[in-house]
This record gives sequence, structure tokens and C-alpha cells, in this order.
Amino acid sequence: MPTDIDQEKLIHEIDKILQKINADYEAKRTNDILLKLPKITFVPK
Repeated sequence: MPTDIDQEKLIHEIDKILQKINADYEAKRTNDILLKLPKITFVPK
């Protein structure tokens, strides 16, 4: 299971990738206007 810091980094990286591939998502994520960071549920392997 990733540490809390690793989880936070992963969430931010996923957010960056989503913004890069989806302009609509990027527009809505700008300054957290309409969307917040994605919520990811980490489960044990």
C-alpha cells in the first residue's frame, strides 16, 4: 500500500494526466472552480 505522501503524489499525477488528455476536464479543474481533485480509493493488494 502506498504511503500517504505517495498516494497524494499519485492523485496529483493522475489529475495532471486527465487535464492533459481532456480539455473539458482541464477547464473545469482550473482553480478548482467546478471540479476538485479526483478521489481515489486505495485498497490492499
